[in-house]
Amino acid sequence: MQVALEQFKYVLNSLGLLEALGNHPDSFRALFVDSIKPPTARDLFKVTYSIRQPAVVEERHHLPLAKVQDGECPPLTVAMVLEFSTGATVVPPLGFEDTLTIEFLHTARGSLAGQQKKTYPEANAFTVTLRLPLHSTYNAFRVL
Repeated sequence: MQVALEQFKYVLNSLGLLEALGNHPDSFRALFVDSIKPPTARDLFKVTYSIRQPAVVEERHHLPLAKVQDGECPPLTVAMVLEFSTGATVVPPLGFEDTLTIEFLHTARGSLAGQQKKTYPEANAFTVTLRLPLHSTYNAFRVL
């Protein structure tokens, strides 16, 4: 570790940056220290629909996650939703390989029509997909 640090300092010095870093550390902070911001629900998940939805409906489907993000569903947090959906407690530094998606569990049709309607969310950490059941109202979903 010491050798790597010395090489790093040597390169910074050869570029004339080592002295500048020492004199103005706050100016360089953003380059070397990433400010960790908690992820927002809208940043994390892409909503996919079985049929095209109007913008008003799309906004409504982010509502449950937005309420979690705003602290309106204690003790649930966005980090907990992330962990349930992906198995990860934080977003990896390089992000996820696949886009995190939200899908909706529609009423079964055809040969699956006799199955019971889904009540609880499902997640697949391998495909990073969160599947939400459809309920008649937001409050019906929230009381689960």
